[in-house]
Amino acid sequence: MGLPTDFFKPGVIRPMPAPGKGRGVFAVAAIAAGDVVEASCAIELDIEDCQIVKPTPVEDYYFEHPEDKSRGLVVLGLASLCNHSEAPNVDTTFAKD
Repeated sequence: MGLPTDFFKPGVIRPMPAPGKGRGVFAVAAIAAGDVVEASCAIELDIEDCQIVKPTPVEDYYFEHPEDKSRGLVVLGLASLCNHSEAPNVDTTFAKD
């Protein structure tokens, strides 16, 4: 499965300040259930990389790897600013090419 050619939908999502939390991605138009709002490339981190990243500001922006929780992913796109909550309001999917 290749990445879509439209990596994110301008006019639908936008990075903006999140008061008290830094930056985040917000919907600025209606998004239907099942719509893809962004597709991003990612850098996979091994266990050692994750330990190096933890004491840096990057820790706030990387994701736990869905195939191995001891590894991580640094997403290269707006998705890196998406909700990192345990109960997110958007689904993320990892597709390895």
